[in-house]
Amino acid sequence: MFDHVTHWTLDRLDSIDHEKRVANWANQLFELTVDRHGLDESYRPILHMAAMVHDVGRAEEDEEHPKIGAKWIRDDRSLNLPKNVRNCLAYLTRRHRGERRPIESDKWFVPMTTADRRAWPIILTLLRAADAMDSRGRGPTALAVTRSGDQLLIQFQHNPRHHIALYRFSAADKLQELSQELRLSVRTILPNHRRVA
Repeated sequence: MFDHVTHWTLDRLDSIDHEKRVANWANQLFELTVDRHGLDESYRPILHMAAMVHDVGRAEEDEEHPKIGAKWIRDDRSLNLPKNVRNCLAYLTRRHRGERRPIESDKWFVPMTTADRRAWPIILTLLRAADAMDSRGRGPTALAVTRSGDQLLIQFQHNPRHHIALYRFSAADKLQELSQELRLSVRTILPNHRRVA
């Protein structure tokens, strides 16, 4: 299933390097915070696939890419996945950027169980945070993500060249959402060990 989703995305985008990095960060965040989110392993594949498809709409247009990507994921039958999986991926793609909205705002997305109603906002938060940790425009950033008690530490491994981008990263709303959703303190640390968030 992962290979199919990866190839489907690669057929639409010139490169999926960003998507692979987001999938890596999402997986690490899932692992490091499992005691906080309490989700079972059945949600991890959806998170991974969502990381791979979240920016697919950029193939057509940048500003509206979440909306475009979600429509493609729901409607394109060459993405050979069950309808409920496509709908989950479409929801996560549609909401990975911009204002967070209640699940009910996407009428076509209906969580199947009470556990799903609780899970999808958490999965979305993990995806949004992982996306904030990587930038398609900046390229890969050397980071280390660790957990110490109630603190999630995101540490830069070398001196980044783009300090404005670093400031935006450190103040990212998506990381604040992660902090609120999982009741963790999220801190970013610069190479000189100065905390910025």
